[in-house]
Amino acid sequence: MLSKKEIVHPSHSHPLSVGTDKRFINLEHCNVCRGYMKDFKDYYYCPKEECKYYLHIKCFKFKETTQEYHPLHPHHPLTLSFTNPNNNGEIKYECSFCRETKSGYFYHCGHHQCDFRIDLICSTDFEWMSSALLRRFEFQHFFHDHKLSPLKSEYIRSCNGCGLRTFDVPILGCQRCHFYLHPLCSQVPKEMVHPFHPQHTLTLLQKPPADELRCIACRKRIKDAFVLHCTQCPFNLDIGCAFLKPSVKHDRHKHLLAHFEKIDLDDVLCIACNKVVMLICFVASPAILISTPDHACLCQVPSITMTISIPLLLSVLIEKMIQTSITVTFAKK
Repeated sequence: MLSKKEIVHPSHSHPLSVGTDKRFINLEHCNVCRGYMKDFKDYYYCPKEECKYYLHIKCFKFKETTQEYHPLHPHHPLTLSFTNPNNNGEIKYECSFCRETKSGYFYHCGHHQCDFRIDLICSTDFEWMSSALLRRFEFQHFFHDHKLSPLKSEYIRSCNGCGLRTFDVPILGCQRCHFYLHPLCSQVPKEMVHPFHPQHTLTLLQKPPADELRCIACRKRIKDAFVLHCTQCPFNLDIGCAFLKPSVKHDRHKHLLAHFEKIDLDDVLCIACNKVVMLICFVASPAILISTPDHACLCQVPSITMTISIPLLLSVLIEKMIQTSITVTFAKK
């Protein structure tokens, strides 16, 4: 059993202990980022003398399961790797950003056509590199005239794609025009067929087509942000929901469900007890909101009967009622 001062990290096979005595490790390197240990007050180390394994406290946050979209490689997610050591147990590779041969752990792209690798220092401190080097990684987005540069968002800004704040995260941006995007938000295509609305192709708009527009899935108001819009019916999806896919199967419904942590309106009712639910799921087809599989009342229903308040998806429901045999009951408020 581990003591309170011991931790387990995927980069090493033994438990690590907290160290504070720096007299003997000033010239040692962190085994994750390869930086000197002398620059930091506290650290983790392996008590087994034969290992000589050290880890910065700040580097403990790097886990092998970490996956993120990075502005230096926004097209695919990057995964942190603790693998591929050479014969002497040390990892050697070329960083795709600075082009230097590095040792230590790195982010890599798992896409079969990519060989992108970036060391941990470059992944966090890329803004300190030369302007000429950063220009090689500029990104052209179809909604903006200027190329977007990789930035470290140290000030409170808003992403023009999802509308959320971008403080203290790597982003893509044009500082001249104050146009900023999360790397993931930059990857939404101009047109796409989404599993929430497979009947029609959705078009990406830079601004909502009308005031007081809400996302049909999470019910958040879409304002000053991108929106996936259907030109044939009243279906609008915000960028946050664009990356969700139905993946939950419940025996009370034939379609896969997508889980949402919360919704922004209180007009979604449980299909069983006719009470407002705050945790909901979205049915891929037909496009109807339904309560979560773990909602207590759902398991008590002998058959599926949709109960939805009038303000919610009225126009969509009318269209779906024509195409399907689903029973819909409107609730009076």
